[in-house]
Amino acid sequence: MAEAEDPVKPALQLDPKVQDHLSQHHTPLQLRQMLSALSAPSAVALRANTLRISPADLLTKIKQHIQSLPHPLAGECAAAVALHPMLPDIAMIPPIPNPAPIPVPELTDPGIWVDCPCAEAVMRGASVFEPGVLASSAHCEEGSRVAVFIDVGGVVTKGSTDGPRDRLLGWGVAGMSRAALFPPRDSKSQQTPAKVTGLAVAMEEMSTYLPALNGVLVGLCYAQSLPSAVVAHVLDPQPGERVLDLCAAPGSKSSHIATLMKDQGTLYSFDRSKNKVAKLASVAAELGITIMHPHKQDSLKYSSYIQENRTDNRPTASSTAEGEPRKKKQKPQPSGLVLERESFDRILVDPPCSALGLRPRLKIEISKEELDGHAIHQRNFLRAAMMLLKVGGTMVFSTCTMHPQENEANVRWLLDTFEGLVLEEANPRVGGVGLVAEDLLTAVSYTHLRAHETPEHLVCRLLLEKKKHIKPEVIDYRRRLDETEM
Repeated sequence: MAEAEDPVKPALQLDPKVQDHLSQHHTPLQLRQMLSALSAPSAVALRANTLRISPADLLTKIKQHIQSLPHPLAGECAAAVALHPMLPDIAMIPPIPNPAPIPVPELTDPGIWVDCPCAEAVMRGASVFEPGVLASSAHCEEGSRVAVFIDVGGVVTKGSTDGPRDRLLGWGVAGMSRAALFPPRDSKSQQTPAKVTGLAVAMEEMSTYLPALNGVLVGLCYAQSLPSAVVAHVLDPQPGERVLDLCAAPGSKSSHIATLMKDQGTLYSFDRSKNKVAKLASVAAELGITIMHPHKQDSLKYSSYIQENRTDNRPTASSTAEGEPRKKKQKPQPSGLVLERESFDRILVDPPCSALGLRPRLKIEISKEELDGHAIHQRNFLRAAMMLLKVGGTMVFSTCTMHPQENEANVRWLLDTFEGLVLEEANPRVGGVGLVAEDLLTAVSYTHLRAHETPEHLVCRLLLEKKKHIKPEVIDYRRRLDETEM
C-alpha cells in the first residue's frame, strides 16, 4: 500500500473576480496564506459554562475524557489542552498532526464518498453520519475498514458505487453496510425502502486528530470557534443589563453573553427561523440559562417590533408640488413583541456574511455580486441596532469573513452615517488590527495567521455617546432623494 503525500489540503480556489477583488486589499502572499489556513482545521474553543463549573474543573475533566479515548494521538492531544491566556473561560483543544503518512488506498479497497460539509465536520472531529454519504463501494460491509473520499467536484451520484479517488479524507471503520446506506428497491413494491440513519463511518486515521465532543460533559461546556468566543468578551455584558443579539442562531454567542451576565438581567435572542429559535431555546435549557429569550423575529422588519417614538395617531404631512398638505401612509404598528427605541445597554450585531473566514473549508463557491450583496445587506441590521441602542450603550459588530467591504468598509459607513458613535478598543484583542484607514486602526481585531487559528474575523466595538443619531448631511441627502421620487 502506497503513502499519500497530502490527503486533504490542496489550495482553495476562488472565483477569478473574487480573487481579483480581494487582491486589491491583500498582497498575493497574504491571500495565499489565508486560503492555505482556511483549508486546515482550527483549534476548538471549549467554553466552560461558568454557571455550573469553573474553567479549571472543566480543564481537568476534558483532559481526562480525551486521555481515555482509544486513539493513538489522544494522549498527546490531552496534554496539549490548555486554558486560553486571554479568555479565562475558554479551553483550547488543538488539532494534533499525525506523524505517520496516510496510506493511499488500492482500487480494490472499499470506499465511501462524502460531500464537502460532511468532510469539513469530520475534520473538526466528527464521525461520518449517513446524511453526508454520497456513495459506497458495492463490497462495503459493516465493520470493514474503508477509505473515505471527498467529492469536492460535486460529480458523485447519490447511491452510486464509485467515484473519484483523488481527495482522501482518511480511513475508518464502516458503521453500516452498503445495503443499509442505500437499501435496494424492490421492483414489485411501490414503497420506498426504509433507510437506516446513524453512524456511517467511525474515523480512525487522518492527517490531523481532533476528538469528537458530541455528548461530552453535557450542560457543562459549549464547543465553538475561537473568534466566536472572543465576541462576547469584547461586548462585555454585565449582570442586570438589557442586551440584544440580533442574529443569534445557533446560540454560541447568545449563551456566552448570558453566562457572562451570570444569568442576571434580560437577553433577547432573535432569529427569523422557527427551527433555529427552537434550537436557541434548547441550548439555553441545556446550559441552565433563564434570562435568554429566543424570539422568532426578522430583525430587518423594524416596524414589526420597534415602537415608534410618536405617542399620538395624528398623520404627518409633507408639502406637495402644489403646496397642499399630503398625508403620508401610516406604518403598521408593532404586534407581539414590542421593543422601545434606545432601550438596550448592549447590542450584538453578527449578521449573515460571506463566511470567507470559516474553517476548515474544502470548497468556496461565491461570486463577486454575492459578496457585494452581503455588505449592503448587513447595513440594515446595523440600522436596527442603532434604533435600539441607548445613549451610552455599546454595540459590537462582528463577521467571519476576510472581505473588507463587509468589515472595515461597513465600520466606516457606521461612523460616517451615525453621529455620536465612537470606536472603542476591542478588548481582549486576540490578534491584530485590520486594514488601516484613518481612525479604523483600533476598530477591528483579526486573529493572526498562526497555525490552527482562523485567518480573518472582524470584532468591532462602538460606543454611542450622543443621542442624535443620523448626521445632518445624511438626512439632507435622504430628503433630496424623497423629493426626487415624489
